[in-house]
Amino acid sequence: MTAIAVGSGEMDRLQRLYDETRVDVRGPVDAIRAGFLERVVKSTSAAAKNAMIKVGLYPTTLSREILDVVPMGADKGLTAAYTNGERMGINASIVPSTPYHIDLANSLRYARGRLAEYLYERFGTQEGAEEQVMYSLGHERLHDYTQLRPIVRGDGSRAKPFRTALLEAMTDSYRRGLNGRAKVLAPLLAYLSHTPLLEGLNEVATESVYNGKSVNHVRSERTSRGVTTYDGFAAAGATALARMGYQDPMEFYSAFAHDPSGGVIRDYVSNFMGAYRGLNGSGQRAQQSMMMPVPAYATACVQAI
Repeated sequence: MTAIAVGSGEMDRLQRLYDETRVDVRGPVDAIRAGFLERVVKSTSAAAKNAMIKVGLYPTTLSREILDVVPMGADKGLTAAYTNGERMGINASIVPSTPYHIDLANSLRYARGRLAEYLYERFGTQEGAEEQVMYSLGHERLHDYTQLRPIVRGDGSRAKPFRTALLEAMTDSYRRGLNGRAKVLAPLLAYLSHTPLLEGLNEVATESVYNGKSVNHVRSERTSRGVTTYDGFAAAGATALARMGYQDPMEFYSAFAHDPSGGVIRDYVSNFMGAYRGLNGSGQRAQQSMMMPVPAYATACVQAI
């Protein structure tokens, strides 16, 4: 990750936030690798807290954060890390110097093609794997602090989790856009289609908090023609924030946390939809219903009702 210049006062705060974070690392790693992972969780947590404090917000934290190191076979896709809001997990195959990482690096070394080259660069070397561990755990920590747990306002009151508010807004828009008995499918359709909006916003926040990039910087770097689906999500998320006038994703979260009407989140969904369709060449403007494309089987269910 990029080193970001900070003043002495901010350094003191970051050190305090680092020291107050308690982490349990569980799984098939030795003490050296467990120590490395603990330090990454503590440092990424401190940076995320600090970014929120700057805009008058505070995350909901746990007395002890848990990180599970989980062997995950590449046959099911290369998942780097995940979180459910209560505990994080990281794929043992991307933790450098583990037997799982050695096996992954060997399998990628002789693979061919654009995706294989991308994966080897990101995960195949010691340096690349360390960088991806830091980025992945930072990404998941931001999911926890800004999207999956309640956000604490400066006065101590709490805003509902962003993901909850997003699902409510999308469910409402689907319900208004569907007819008759099909309206009962609105919560399912929202659940099936909300992930790109979460991930796009979180990718922009990850680049901002840990790499010091502005929204416009991310917008210029990420495109729908990137190697991963997250590139398109990040491009749409950055475009949506830029259209709403935000260059700092934390300022957006602050506006969301202080908006009881829900207008901020509805604006984000609408702008994301417009940007995502534009990136994919449809040239369509976002519809008032703010509906995301949904899987074919769900669409068939709607048509059958």
